[in-house]
Amino acid sequence: MTSDINSVCTYCGVGCDITAVVQNNKIQKIYAQSDGYVSRGKLCIKGRYGFDFVHSPNRIRSPRIKKSFIQKNFEAMPRELKARSHTLKHFDENWYEASYEFATSLVAWKLSEIKNSFGGDSFCATGGARTSCESGYILQKFTRTTMQSPHIDNCARVCHSPSLKGMRTTIGEGAATNPYDDIFKTEFMMVIGSNTTEAHPIVANRMIEAVRDKTSELAVVDARDIQLSKFATHKIVIPYEANLLILNMMAYVILSENLQNQEFIDANCKNFENYKNSILEDEYSNPEFLRKIIGYESLVDEIKEIARLYASKKSMIFWGLGITEHIDGSKAVMAITHLAMMTGNIGKSGAGLIS
Repeated sequence: MTSDINSVCTYCGVGCDITAVVQNNKIQKIYAQSDGYVSRGKLCIKGRYGFDFVHSPNRIRSPRIKKSFIQKNFEAMPRELKARSHTLKHFDENWYEASYEFATSLVAWKLSEIKNSFGGDSFCATGGARTSCESGYILQKFTRTTMQSPHIDNCARVCHSPSLKGMRTTIGEGAATNPYDDIFKTEFMMVIGSNTTEAHPIVANRMIEAVRDKTSELAVVDARDIQLSKFATHKIVIPYEANLLILNMMAYVILSENLQNQEFIDANCKNFENYKNSILEDEYSNPEFLRKIIGYESLVDEIKEIARLYASKKSMIFWGLGITEHIDGSKAVMAITHLAMMTGNIGKSGAGLIS
């Protein structure tokens, strides 16, 4: 029996619509519907072909316990665990295979021992972004209630969390402000800290199409000369760890040349004068500072040009882990939202922020 099952790809955050052809409970192929709203009928190599792991013979289908762990802890193990240790099966020179009942009992005993010896604070749990909401809830409940530990985290700490913090602090919500198809409605795109063609190809397809159709200009700002730069109308290679510096330099150009949208600011923003003064009084926010850095002198004029284009057109900013996975990730995201707010490039079709 063959059936088509619609779902959503989980490889990245783009969320492409996918359809799996399933025969006898086994995936035969995955494709995108021609009218797919996100995919537009196309998938990247991961979404289209990355399903062989589901039925791989190399998948671990039963718990494994290190032989060295049993040897080290056998004498301290409770009598019932010792008695049940005969159920362990040899797998290779390093591992036993165990039943789920024995493995969970063993883990529970060891965690209890650690908690009793060192306290709940000695335990930390980290969740994943692909687990369900229910699984995430149970993990944090186990950590806080059973282990009595405050140390619960998630892999998003270093990817989306900085965007969430920066956007929620400045605009009240940590989510993209526009749908992907607004790429076809914008006049200027700036991509910073995102290797979009590799990480999010389906979004990059839209960017490239918009540039080729001459409906939008594209500026790529990155510490590397990435593939997307080939299609950019403007590109600059910036010093490593200089995201916040460059973004504040753009703000300096906009403010010093009075390119801000004062009407939007008066209607929607607060504490603007304090922000303006902090930028204009900061010597490092002045692009001229780059003339002191050998090899980056040309960035002075290029940053000014990009800032002017961003302020004068209906614009969007796209960023990725090249922004967030840095010590100043949240502050860099705040600098991005400040640019959008001061120019009025937010809250309308074809102008906004996408992370």
